[in-house]
Amino acid sequence: MIEKRIMYIEVYEDLKKIIKDEALKENEKLMTEEELCKSYKVSRITIRRALKELEEEGLIFKIRGKGTFVSPKIIEQNRTELSGFYDEVKKIGKNPHSKIISFNKIICDEYLSKKMNKNENEKIYEIIWIRYIDDDPVIYEKIYLPEKRFLGLEKFISENINLYDILRKKFFFKPTKGKENFLSCPLNKEERRRLNGKNNSLGMKIEKILLEKDDVVEYTLSIVRGDRFRYKTEYNL
Repeated sequence: MIEKRIMYIEVYEDLKKIIKDEALKENEKLMTEEELCKSYKVSRITIRRALKELEEEGLIFKIRGKGTFVSPKIIEQNRTELSGFYDEVKKIGKNPHSKIISFNKIICDEYLSKKMNKNENEKIYEIIWIRYIDDDPVIYEKIYLPEKRFLGLEKFISENINLYDILRKKFFFKPTKGKENFLSCPLNKEERRRLNGKNNSLGMKIEKILLEKDDVVEYTLSIVRGDRFRYKTEYNL
């Protein structure tokens, strides 16, 4: 029993190192179970146990009838800090960019009035865009910012901006507190179309509100692909 466990761990750790060192690229197919058995000179049970561990860690994924593949890198975000999409993607050596679907100045309706604690008919900037990691769409996002606080924002909006960088440098944006709600949900038809999802794809709906003192300065609704992000929080107890 001990010998078998050691063998499975050795196979698991070796394959994990190969993936982490990028000797196998994202979405690249692994050898078949039979080929792995011959390569490592172990049983199929040992190979399956090693692959199961890798799959549970999100390092590989299986497609029935096609084989086992290396998973795309997962973005791990610490939600106890205010960090932007661009910064997090750059950390894993990927290219972040955005495609703007629309940028408009809209009138605050009843829904936004409640979410942002603004008067109805107040003017609000609305940004709707898709966030990409390389060429892979991963976030479908709607951002709402009060025009009164960010007057002239339209001068700085482009598809490859770091939004928080612009808000900090041009508008001295410095939120003092924020709150987020997370909800796991299946992607609807529109979200699947925007994010290249399948019929059974799961995502994370994130509702974020940022405040400067008691004034809401950002309301964002994000639909995030569940296979590309992992969130963590840290506590001081």
